[in-house]
Amino acid sequence: MWARFLVVVLSVFCIFASASSPSLLIRKTFDEENHPGQNFPMKVKIDLYNIGPSEVYDVHLRDWWNDKFTLSPDSSFEASWESIPPTTNVSHTIELTPHINGVMRLAPVTVSYRASQEEEPKILRSQPFRPAYILSEVEYRRFVLPHTMHIGIFAGLIAAAALLPFMAWKALHNSVARAQAEKKLKKGKKSPK
Repeated sequence: MWARFLVVVLSVFCIFASASSPSLLIRKTFDEENHPGQNFPMKVKIDLYNIGPSEVYDVHLRDWWNDKFTLSPDSSFEASWESIPPTTNVSHTIELTPHINGVMRLAPVTVSYRASQEEEPKILRSQPFRPAYILSEVEYRRFVLPHTMHIGIFAGLIAAAALLPFMAWKALHNSVARAQAEKKLKKGKKSPK
């Protein structure tokens, strides 16, 4: 693990040390908190990092998804920025709904940018996205959605497990108290002589 970390740190250092013109890194990730599920919305985040020493201009991002995914009305597959300053990152979030389940492989993100105002645009593609597993609707409901019915049943069983011994103790306590009271009454009736 440390070896990989060291390689990444050295790679980033080499990129910064040798960079004479702006460069962008692209990262495409799923929302880490929620698993993607069939017919349930999911979020995909695309981060752009300017790792170069100068600003980049006219940045245009384009993502592509096939017809087995429905785009949320307030999302877009495209985004653009006039410029991104050096050592800065920007993000674009896409919310969509998959209508398939199983392993999915996604197309890379395409980004075009200019290193200076006069240069021709450069086109970048992200690395292929790691395969992700989309849960079926039944799996998603079982593993991800709140289990309110199960929690209610569990709470009822816990209440019964705590209440039954208490009720048995209370009944025994009442019968013992009644017996002691009757015993005192019998003694009290015999003693007036």
